[in-house]
Amino acid sequence: DVYYLGPVQQKKDHISACIAAAQQTKDMIQQLPKLYDIQMENIDLQLENNYRDRLKQTYSEVKSRLDCQVALAATKGELEKDHMINWITNQVVQSITPDLEKKNIQSCLARLQTLSQTAKI
Repeated sequence: DVYYLGPVQQKKDHISACIAAAQQTKDMIQQLPKLYDIQMENIDLQLENNYRDRLKQTYSEVKSRLDCQVALAATKGELEKDHMINWITNQVVQSITPDLEKKNIQSCLARLQTLSQTAKI
């Protein structure tokens, strides 16, 4: 009996192990679509992360360029204002002739004398 039941039991155990391995393989095969979906979702998340990084980089670059344009416009306006002030000042100074200057000084002195006579100290 031992010689007959021993090999039969070994065959039964081997067949049970094969059935369990086949069942495990079947379960793994059934899980493959889920694994594929998970991998695709992971790839989608990586792509979204790359997109957000590029979007952030683009935003920073555009902001930097716009800030540069704002600074350039402010500097240009300041230079134009300074140039206009200098030009007006030079034109006024050039328009004053010695005769006109002398007349203005005499007029101021006359007004001062009038004011000094009317003011009581």
